[in-house]
Amino acid sequence: MILDKYKNFCVMPWIQFYREPDGRTKICCVTPTVIPSDPNSGVSDILRSSYHNNIRKKMLDDKPVQDCIGCIEREKYGESFRTNYNRGFFIQKYENYILNNTNDDGSLKEIHIRNLDIRFSNKCNFKCRMCGGQYSSAWELENNSPVAQKNSITDIKKWFNENLKYLKEITFLYIAGGEPLIQDQHYEFLELCIANKLNPRLFYQSNGSVLKYKEWDIFDLWKDFSDVAYNLSIDGLGKMGEYIRTGFKENIILKNIQKVKDSGVAEISYINIAVQAYNVFYLIELIDELFEKNIIDKFEQILFSLVMEDRCNQPKVLPEHLKIIAIDKIKKSIYYKQHYTVLDPIIKNLEDKRSQKSWDKFCRVTKGLDGLRNTCITDYFPEINIYE
Repeated sequence: MILDKYKNFCVMPWIQFYREPDGRTKICCVTPTVIPSDPNSGVSDILRSSYHNNIRKKMLDDKPVQDCIGCIEREKYGESFRTNYNRGFFIQKYENYILNNTNDDGSLKEIHIRNLDIRFSNKCNFKCRMCGGQYSSAWELENNSPVAQKNSITDIKKWFNENLKYLKEITFLYIAGGEPLIQDQHYEFLELCIANKLNPRLFYQSNGSVLKYKEWDIFDLWKDFSDVAYNLSIDGLGKMGEYIRTGFKENIILKNIQKVKDSGVAEISYINIAVQAYNVFYLIELIDELFEKNIIDKFEQILFSLVMEDRCNQPKVLPEHLKIIAIDKIKKSIYYKQHYTVLDPIIKNLEDKRSQKSWDKFCRVTKGLDGLRNTCITDYFPEINIYE
């Protein structure tokens, strides 16, 4: 193919519609640039915007796109969302569609979306340390925000019907949050898909805490879809999980995992680990536990999401002596021998030079959250002693 040789190309601006929990839009979930928009604006309004057109034009000219900085930074260490998107979605018919359906200014002659990623709300019952109020109403409540809960679409049914001609073509529905399984809009959207005989692949990212909500039993809805992947975010088990993801209860998560496995209508295709300063020192022990507790059957079920960008909790902010031990533990593990290409990006991040400014911010943020949540990092991670 032609476009797979382009260094700056990503298929998503042509085939995806993405919306933030507060109604604003972006090219994808990774880019830092958020586009102000009417919460009720439709697929055509957004994909025909001058912003989207300019992005597509730059990509077809194979010019660097500053809004893709998240993926550009990740590619210094290995794979990125962009490379994964291209591998998963970019096929010959999509290249033909892109080349034949894109005007010189980057605008589209016709709109055909395949991937729909709408974060219906920031409503969430967890306060994960690498998150914030944009994706967690629990965070906003902790921050005493006057509007803790945000909704991306005012009237789900109206929006659905107005965009039905585009929705009929979607093959992949990415469902994340907040926590989608405690969001009314998520259930309403599934019911509309069922009523209109839409059958995209459902691909969840959930914290695993809830399977029944109000009058809805998720298994009853999933029966009407032929392919449901229920994937969980787990950054630690036991005390480590409770510290990183406030609200996490291992016994509840394990019971819900078993219910999904027994349901016959969904599968757990992967566990997403956000690799960060809080858990990288114990990463190998976490992987061991995932196997021991039958959460996964094979290593390939783990997706490592390296916390990056300007986050103060990147693995590389740790003190040098801890980074050396963490690298040594990873390299000596049985997993590294068999899957070094997957684990090398984590090692490369750890090998990067840290800035004192980032470490100071990590300590300041951690102490602040410890004070709010009545926790102390050394009770969970004694090696990371920021109170000396």
